[in-house]
Amino acid sequence: MLLAIDVGNTQTVIGVIKNDKVVTSWRIYTPKIKTGDEIGLMLVKLMEIEKISLNDINDAIACCVVPGVEDQLIKACRRYFDVDVLLVTGEFETGMEILYKRPVDVGADRIANAVAAKEIYGVPCVVVDMGTATTFDVISSKGEYLGGVIAPGMEVSAKALFRSAAKLFDVELKKPPSVIGNNTVRSIQSGIFWGVIGQVDYILRKIEDQLKEKPILITTGGLSRIIVENSSYKFIHDLDLTLKGLEILYEKNKGKKQ
Repeated sequence: MLLAIDVGNTQTVIGVIKNDKVVTSWRIYTPKIKTGDEIGLMLVKLMEIEKISLNDINDAIACCVVPGVEDQLIKACRRYFDVDVLLVTGEFETGMEILYKRPVDVGADRIANAVAAKEIYGVPCVVVDMGTATTFDVISSKGEYLGGVIAPGMEVSAKALFRSAAKLFDVELKKPPSVIGNNTVRSIQSGIFWGVIGQVDYILRKIEDQLKEKPILITTGGLSRIIVENSSYKFIHDLDLTLKGLEILYEKNKGKKQ
């Protein structure tokens, strides 16, 4: 079995993959300051809950956007699973041409998403990942990674508003009963919620204009359900997209150990 780990700024997704299938997965808050032992013991506990033997894990791959966590992941995988984790970089073999001016600058999670979308769902396509940031990754009809868009995520936007506006206060981030709020809480909720939906729909419209064709749309990430249920666009909703991309990248690069 392959252990696949996607370490994001806010959440970490952990999956176990066997025969090209995600057997099980977990979504947890990203550990900001954890030792290799703390990470390892957490992984062991998750495996025990699902009755997965540590001996069944024969390799590991990870993408990480949080500095400092990578080294501890390496230590955890070596000590508790006796494997060297393969860390995704912009220099990986992806099976597609990356047209970023500096391919090494593309985030590892974005590479994994793009590879999975291309190989599983086809091209042209756009991946919208709703996390700390809302990212749009665009793959052309020729299978090229064209680049994309990085925008503030819903929670980041909300925190910036509450921090900068002295008389506004933190509210639960959820869909309000109507667009026009009849109190301050609902007005804030409406602005944040519908602001994100409007942002996604408008950016997708501009991407379509540039591509001059309608791409397949895939969404993933912890907040992705809100656009599936409220956007004017139709999406394929795949919460395991990044894990699937990691498995594809593993098969293409398993000879490159850190």
